[in-house]
Amino acid sequence: MARIQVRDLPWNPYAYSDLQKSMEAIQRKLARSKSYCSLSKIPVGIARKLSDACPFPSFFEYMTRCLYDPDFGYYTAGHVEFGSKHHFFTYSGEMSPVFGWMLAEAFLSLLQALLGKKVIPDKAPLTILELGGGEGILARDVVEYISNHSRDVRWENIANRIQYVIIEKSSYLCELQEKNLKDYTRSGCVKIIHGDACRLEWEGCFYGIVFANEFIDAFPCERIKIHGTEYNVSRIHSIPYLKERASDDDGTQFPSDLNFLADKGSSPISSVGLWSYIANSRLPLDTTTKMDFAELEVHISLGWLDKEMKSHYPPDSLISYLKAISPLISDLEDNGLLPTELNWSPLLLKFMNNLSCLIQGVERCGMALFIDYGGTSRHVIDPCSLGPHLRTYGVDEPVVDEAMLYNRPGYQDITWDIDFSEMARLAEDVGLETIFFGHQAAVEMSSMNLLNNICLKELLRTVQRNRKLNPDLARLAALALVARFREAPNFRMILFCSPELNGIGHFFGSNDPLKTEELYTISPNMNKADFKQWLSRKGLSRELADFLKPCGDPIADLSDLRLYRFRKPVMNWLRKKGYLLPPKTVSDT
Repeated sequence: MARIQVRDLPWNPYAYSDLQKSMEAIQRKLARSKSYCSLSKIPVGIARKLSDACPFPSFFEYMTRCLYDPDFGYYTAGHVEFGSKHHFFTYSGEMSPVFGWMLAEAFLSLLQALLGKKVIPDKAPLTILELGGGEGILARDVVEYISNHSRDVRWENIANRIQYVIIEKSSYLCELQEKNLKDYTRSGCVKIIHGDACRLEWEGCFYGIVFANEFIDAFPCERIKIHGTEYNVSRIHSIPYLKERASDDDGTQFPSDLNFLADKGSSPISSVGLWSYIANSRLPLDTTTKMDFAELEVHISLGWLDKEMKSHYPPDSLISYLKAISPLISDLEDNGLLPTELNWSPLLLKFMNNLSCLIQGVERCGMALFIDYGGTSRHVIDPCSLGPHLRTYGVDEPVVDEAMLYNRPGYQDITWDIDFSEMARLAEDVGLETIFFGHQAAVEMSSMNLLNNICLKELLRTVQRNRKLNPDLARLAALALVARFREAPNFRMILFCSPELNGIGHFFGSNDPLKTEELYTISPNMNKADFKQWLSRKGLSRELADFLKPCGDPIADLSDLRLYRFRKPVMNWLRKKGYLLPPKTVSDT
């Protein structure tokens, strides 16, 4: 699940002409970016043969068990704590109930468009299907808004046909949802299904909207180290080990000839031993534990181990992904920016297949709206991004760097930047069409302005309740929250539908560049002096020219700098000057 980074850079949302403090903070962060994104505290080895990795879990298996193991998983065992004073908060909670209001208005527009296409039978039930659902707060806010507006002219023929359904994998979160939605579940307005939302199992007809807020980033992912083109990549396996030899012989130890661990006199532990050790010990709460982790890179030419430790060829979906982004890898390689890492979930292809089957076909028609953080393929493999593309949230800090991935397994969240370009490519492969991709702020449609009196009043109440501030400070905090939501770094929204609904309309404004052939970046030969003069004329900091980098995604870079709203003039200027280059041409200049 995506998270808001609490330690925001200093930034004045109302003074775009004076960004000096923000730029200085970013410069300091960039100066330590190597250590910020580094795994230097974790010993790393290179496998000589596939058997080196056989006893140890891949990162995908490690992340899966840490998040969803029934005995100690972060979500399934009830270790997750929502809220700004706990592990993390999301905008849907921090901006409750207004975030739900905005979504309700967006759902209305989408449902009206579906009904206008005459593809839904008269009086057929309309479903809003939320995947995940957290504590159920967002569902409550949406349903409450619809109920309160059911007699409005715009809603009167739709509201009484809507049923809100949540599919939730965690029984612990299902209990929280039942508690927060009990009035609506009793009345039948809301239905909570305990099941795997990735499978999207659904019986009967479906007409409506599939929605998820910060859901895809909770898919367990593989960590792939990219060393070069032509599939010169490795898969990362996680190696748990005891810093000193264990005194008991319970079968958890596993002999190893891996030199980078043997030199430390350590005792590697097999996958079976690891899960037993975590489930039966106080490891997650013991800061003086004798257990630690290393990583092993296994080149995919050696094979690909499944969870039964049987060797296979690398998955076709991974090879297709690497092929799709190979022009971007070439750019990084030609500019000396490799190696870099790619986070890839083997669950995503099956999920998109299931989504396609749900929202199109016989007695099925709908759209799918996802809000999450991430960016284009160019952004998520950018080794020079301001922050890591794989993060943790938990009891130690709201946000910690990659070196903390192995801290307290099961007691912290692990989350990653979504590649929306890859989602769009897979959607096209399974017969869906992408009709919008842009910033999450696009959900603030014309019918719902966050700064109108009603919305601001509700946000003020939420801020006062969450932060215990006096009225004056609470008002400032509410205004800052709105500004932060509108400029949140790389929080994106994407909308899918069936090609049969082609021409259904544009609901959220203009699209950002998304697909592989549109992944432009900045020429290394850009005249920075010229660019700085243009920035000065626009009232922007001249130092921006130093942060919009070759091989990066310029729109993502602007989002990192809280300047997303200036993307169009900046991109237009770069395009006019010939400084925007397509993949595989960055080094030709």
